[in-house]
Amino acid sequence: MKTRTVVAQKDLHLLKLVKKGDFVISLRSFQGGIEYAYYQGIISPAYTIMIPKSEIASWLFLNIWVKSKLFYRIN
Repeated sequence: MKTRTVVAQKDLHLLKLVKKGDFVISLRSFQGGIEYAYYQGIISPAYTIMIPKSEIASWLFLNIWVKSKLFYRIN
């Protein structure tokens, strides 16, 4: 597995910490822009982090469901 390191040059205080198991929502969430975080890291402040209140039994199901047409009510 390859790892990629990105170095932020400025405004480090604006970055958000995302932890493994969180969900990250982009500005295009209406187009399926919700992703499960497989790793801990930092992200742009343009993203929203959803932190589960309890352990999710099936994150795979939830990850698929939040990308479904039913979830977005698209016809």
